[in-house]
Amino acid sequence: MGSAAPIPEQKRNDRVDRWSGGASWQGVPAEHVITFLESYKTHPEAFKVNSQLLAGFIRKMSNAGELTHWMIAVTGGSSEIKKEVGGIDVKLMQRKGNPKLMDRYSIGRLLQSQDEAIDLDETAWNAALKLTQEMWHADSGRIKVGEKSEIPTVPNGPSIRRIRGFGSVGTQAHPERGLLIISLLDISMAGIGVTIDLPPVVGFAISFPGSNSGNKVEYKVNNTLWEQEYGAAE
Repeated sequence: MGSAAPIPEQKRNDRVDRWSGGASWQGVPAEHVITFLESYKTHPEAFKVNSQLLAGFIRKMSNAGELTHWMIAVTGGSSEIKKEVGGIDVKLMQRKGNPKLMDRYSIGRLLQSQDEAIDLDETAWNAALKLTQEMWHADSGRIKVGEKSEIPTVPNGPSIRRIRGFGSVGTQAHPERGLLIISLLDISMAGIGVTIDLPPVVGFAISFPGSNSGNKVEYKVNNTLWEQEYGAAE
């Protein structure tokens, strides 16, 4: 894919979101993402994601004219250890493993709250925030006795994906655009008794745009194991 560029900062009304020390590529053909996923072996008990199924889904979608162009971002962390990525030195992330699952390095969700909107400009971000707030107001079950409930100030994942795929007033739809976020994890911070002189663990997260294509990826999940691994569904 060639040399990387720093992850562009994004203006968000009264603030700016920054991903300091990260590397990114824009407009990457789907085949590169498919190749990455096909070469990546997910744990057989990582029920929330299966790299081979995702690769096949993206290939099917790209053949139908969607998910053809991708932003790939390698986000930086707080470790003093760095790895060169596309000409940029990226600090490794430090994440503890789940102490209940000592036979594997399980950390649950990788994304920060701002990460899934990494490719949205201010107009699209505001459209996703508006949709998030409308969903919040429409949820009659959001207020529980004795709990404080505040209107969201950042867009949630479903709204981000919907706006990316379908657009809104003043915001163009981009069903052709996917987002792949890669994290390089400092294994010495896992806390699960593994040998520390190992290369970084590569984690990834994918954000798909909303679509009416009808293509799906099907998973068979044991709910108890799912919640043990990832927590209750959002």
